[in-house]
Amino acid sequence: MHRFKTIALCILLMLSCAPLFSKSQSKVDLRYAFGSTIDLQFGYSVMPYSVEGEARNAYGASSGSVFQMRYTYFFGRHFGAFASYSFDQGSAPYENYFGIVNRADGRLYKYEESYYQNPMRYFANSFFVGVAYRYDFGRWSLRPRVGIGVTNFDMSAFCYSTYSRQDETPVSYHSYSIISDRKDYMKSGSSVPDLNCLAGYAGVQMTYSPASHFFLSFEVSAKCFDNRKLDFQHTVKQYKPAYNPSNWSEALVYYDLRDSVIPDDSSAKTVSSRLPYAIFNASVGIGWNLGWNRNVSRHNHR
Repeated sequence: MHRFKTIALCILLMLSCAPLFSKSQSKVDLRYAFGSTIDLQFGYSVMPYSVEGEARNAYGASSGSVFQMRYTYFFGRHFGAFASYSFDQGSAPYENYFGIVNRADGRLYKYEESYYQNPMRYFANSFFVGVAYRYDFGRWSLRPRVGIGVTNFDMSAFCYSTYSRQDETPVSYHSYSIISDRKDYMKSGSSVPDLNCLAGYAGVQMTYSPASHFFLSFEVSAKCFDNRKLDFQHTVKQYKPAYNPSNWSEALVYYDLRDSVIPDDSSAKTVSSRLPYAIFNASVGIGWNLGWNRNVSRHNHR
């Protein structure tokens, strides 16, 4: 809810500022008048994911926010090139995520998260270069873009426990983490905080210029990245009694653990899960038109 309030506040602020810009400049025809633009955008970020359970695959989505800044140079009336940076982050609310897991498991268990971790929490720093097209009509401009670049992707590890629906006894312990390939100087695979992935971008931006050198914008876009270098591991361990003394002294010392259970490492089973590979955005922003386009008469826009 706070994310939507922030986005709405940004929209209201930009709309309230627009008349101030328009009053200070005369009304001129802006079609294809400018060669360069700089824009900043803030909005909503969504990352779909799938959960492979005991009964079926179920699908959900993490959500959060995105910030983007971009420079575009139009070398002609319609075509240009751009370079951009964006940062996405988000997570899945606990109840929503375990609702997905519950459907995937066939509604067999109850669930409890561990250590107050955020399930399916993601971070993505993306750099793109690509081509842009614009179609101007009056003070409006439609600007689709496609590009290629690099996404520095990270997803936090998280874990949870399952319990029987009948008597709520612990059944199994689950953990998810991104693991890199084992290095020849390491005994085992290592967790990596992030990894650069080849990525693609496609988006459509609509702008409105209330003044010659200022515009408001709305954009929908998608980023897809190659995550084959990442192994998203799902490890399952069964629970065992924590109280298992081998002599009378241990029985006395660990007596308080007689009703407790702990994950059994010897029962661990690890499988690779499908890592999310796409992020979708809807954002609003502000931008500035810079420099007259060389293909348009400057005299007509003074």
